[in-house]
Amino acid sequence: MELRELLDGASDMAADVFYEVGEIEPTWIAENVDGLVMVLRTPFTDADISKDIVVRSMRKLFKERNVVRYVFVSEAWIVEFKDHMDAGRPSQHPDRREIIMLRGEDINGDVIGATRYILRPEVGKPKLTELKIDEGEFSGRFTGMFK
Repeated sequence: MELRELLDGASDMAADVFYEVGEIEPTWIAENVDGLVMVLRTPFTDADISKDIVVRSMRKLFKERNVVRYVFVSEAWIVEFKDHMDAGRPSQHPDRREIIMLRGEDINGDVIGATRYILRPEVGKPKLTELKIDEGEFSGRFTGMFK
């Protein structure tokens, strides 16, 4: 399977779960060298230490299970800056938007990212926008899992 295929499948799975449950727990969809696909939920708290423990555990698991590509899926906050970058976390910014974030990479160093905005109307059930492939480089705690 190619990385983009894994991302598309992860997006479809996330949408199914979101519409059924109403939220997405942090989830890893990982494929090993033999083509076995694993789906691993890794709930964590907002504390950085909790997230760091998950990352260390996943890096170890990826090595043990010979993972060659993965996609990480999670709800997140995003802020789209027009002119400058403000300090602080997006979760604290008044102009934040809620998203489902997808970040993937493979053992060869290829990376892919995508976003689905979460729309929460005042009346009715929340909805997701179509998958939007993100351009540019990706950084952060949940990338670089093969390093």
